[in-house]
Amino acid sequence: MAHGTPTASDSSLDKSYRKISVALNIKPVADKGKITGAAAASDAAFRAGILWYAYEYSKDEPLKAAAMKGSATVRETSLAGKAASYPDYLLYALGNGSRMVGDSSYNTSLNVAAAMLDHYYDTLAGVIVSPEYRSAGWVTSASLPNLELLFRAAKKTGITSYYDRALKHATTFLVNYVRNDSTVHPVLMYDTAGRTWITPAGMPDSTFDAGSQADAIYGFTMIYRMTRRWEFRVAAEVVADAYIRRFPAARLPLISAADGTDTYRDVRSAAMTAAALLELGGLGIDNNRKRIYFAQAKSILKTLASSEFQDMNSKHTALLNTGAVTSPAYQPVADYYYLQALLRLKKLGEQKPLDEPL
Repeated sequence: MAHGTPTASDSSLDKSYRKISVALNIKPVADKGKITGAAAASDAAFRAGILWYAYEYSKDEPLKAAAMKGSATVRETSLAGKAASYPDYLLYALGNGSRMVGDSSYNTSLNVAAAMLDHYYDTLAGVIVSPEYRSAGWVTSASLPNLELLFRAAKKTGITSYYDRALKHATTFLVNYVRNDSTVHPVLMYDTAGRTWITPAGMPDSTFDAGSQADAIYGFTMIYRMTRRWEFRVAAEVVADAYIRRFPAARLPLISAADGTDTYRDVRSAAMTAAALLELGGLGIDNNRKRIYFAQAKSILKTLASSEFQDMNSKHTALLNTGAVTSPAYQPVADYYYLQALLRLKKLGEQKPLDEPL
């Protein structure tokens, strides 16, 4: 278990650590060869990342062993070609593994993944067209946080084209995806005939989407960290302010279920926003914004730690649920950002630097 002066996040981290430890005996890490498709690839990577965060807090060797096994599964399956179309997810497993144990083979694999992702760069559009949506030509808001893989690889390898293309993607996103009211398009596509960005048929053009807003807050904050270009810090601030205006204090985004008969809380977007706000608030911005961002992040985490969104006695492996009677499928990404936010809050309370770039 972790030692030292208790902080505001210790209780939630303790509960999460205990549940993850129990969950390892309920649902072991998947064997390689079972990861097929984008959803399975991302789930496996985020699960491994969750285990790395649990190990970072607890320093328990069984969690480290499970994290290493999960990371090996993701790496061997993805780089062997069985999930090679989705390299952008590798960062969440191997990046944390590299950060925690310094295994150089993780860096080598991430550099290979970066080269794979770079292959999907569209020179005409100025973006990386996500492998997951390449056939449709869609570029989603989730592409923004995933740019960290290229920024990281540019630093590790000295291949400047990785940096240049990631920066071009980020700039293109900023110009075309952020609306005048500082809300964010969830998905656009590049019209090669008109050489302009358009909303795909059947997709909402002006609806507020908490998921894309969270992607932008997190992504722009990360890009500022990687580039130190002021326009991305400003972008992170304005999209964060738009989110907070829509969801003040402890309110979490509400989303309709697929069948239209139920609603659930978007815990993924809330947790991701909390993690981003804790980093954004510490970037040397004005004290008023810093106070607001920290307060909002703490409020979100307090809500997510409540009994409405957690059932620590359940055998369900998720840390967070959606607060609904009929919940959608479990998304490990929500737990990943929840633990990341809790660890960031703990480090801030101890006046320690946040985690280094993956």
